[in-house]
Amino acid sequence: MSTWERTSALGIGMQSSSSGEEDSASSNSGSTSSGSSVSSDSSGTSLESTDAEAGSTITWTSDNGRPLSLTDTQLHVQATTNMLHSQGTPVDRLKVSGERSLLNLDDTTMAPSTSSSSNFIDDGQCPPHGLVSVCGRRREMEDAVAAVPAFLSVPCDVTGCSCRDSYGVHAPLHFFGVYDGHGGSQAAVFCADRLHHALAEEMKTLLNAGSSSLGCSHNYWDLQWQRAMLACFLRMDAEVEPIAPETVGSTAVVAVVGSCQIIVANCGDSRAVLSRGGRAIALSNDHKPEREDEMARVEAAGGRVIFWNGYRVLGVLAMSRAIGDRYLKPYVIAEPEVTCTQRSEEDECLILASDGLWDVLSNELVCEIARKCLIGRRSSDLSLNMGPSLDDEAEESPASVAAALLTKLALARGSSDNISVVVVDLMARPSRLS
Repeated sequence: MSTWERTSALGIGMQSSSSGEEDSASSNSGSTSSGSSVSSDSSGTSLESTDAEAGSTITWTSDNGRPLSLTDTQLHVQATTNMLHSQGTPVDRLKVSGERSLLNLDDTTMAPSTSSSSNFIDDGQCPPHGLVSVCGRRREMEDAVAAVPAFLSVPCDVTGCSCRDSYGVHAPLHFFGVYDGHGGSQAAVFCADRLHHALAEEMKTLLNAGSSSLGCSHNYWDLQWQRAMLACFLRMDAEVEPIAPETVGSTAVVAVVGSCQIIVANCGDSRAVLSRGGRAIALSNDHKPEREDEMARVEAAGGRVIFWNGYRVLGVLAMSRAIGDRYLKPYVIAEPEVTCTQRSEEDECLILASDGLWDVLSNELVCEIARKCLIGRRSSDLSLNMGPSLDDEAEESPASVAAALLTKLALARGSSDNISVVVVDLMARPSRLS
């Protein structure tokens, strides 16, 4: 597996006749229809997830049909739904089984990335992660995703490490990003190719200027990360201008994962959610025009938020911040909101995804499914079997299974958008300096 990955898929062949119009507004909480539930057996393994309104079911069983336990050697994940196509073609069963991975479904990019070790400090390995990006029911693919292991090496102090003897020790940081384009794919693809480079350059500039500040408090470096992210996003907004038409833009939700801290920056309505101790913790806040503070900002700049198939800036765009979209400036801005979160022994996984996932699945359900995939895969020998185009040379990671399953479930729930999902496995804690 190369040390740099980016995927911008073209399609899954599950497209309806609907046009690729701009995203409609959705609630910031990632709400789903009522009736969603997840049940568990005594071992804590999720057995069934149902949505009464959407009509989709995921059942966790073993080969002989009995409920799955963590000691079972094989796991089947089956999802049934009424229809996946607007034309009426039924999809009866989606299945996860076997020992090998699926990397490509025709034009669909499913690019799982695995690591044999998660020892960040000793060997610089990236945490195991899975990437899936599919066109879904849209006519065109406008999403892009990125995973860049060890994109930057910094002193441990910079990422909130307070371990004894950590002063002066450098540790690699790992970058993950989801970019949901609209009006075209140019901005999303450009950001996936360039944003992590720009962030590394901005952070190196701040480090060189503030080298005497090493050993400062967490708050100081949190502020520096906010400054670096802001400069990086504004730089992308300027650099995309000659590449993309004025009506093209993209969301950007990115995460920098270190051994002691997770830094998330978000611009738009893609989202980052952390699963910690069985709880779903949102690390980003969707930039929707109906958000009270965002509506006030748009109106203060002279714009309007109009309800037209959802709340939209000037009745056009269903998000209030994005990279690109020159025709909507100064109302739509590229300034990100940044959060810095200390890692915990209870951290299970980090999920970054476009609103193609969050529009139909809640934060809680996404974390529950991802967590059960990671736990179940550690106790059983699984792979992803989703069609005839099987690449038998690549091994499947638990995070890849989780990302693929979440994507399939979103399709089963009726998601009408491109869907991009990144799952980062945080359960294997990195070794610490003693």
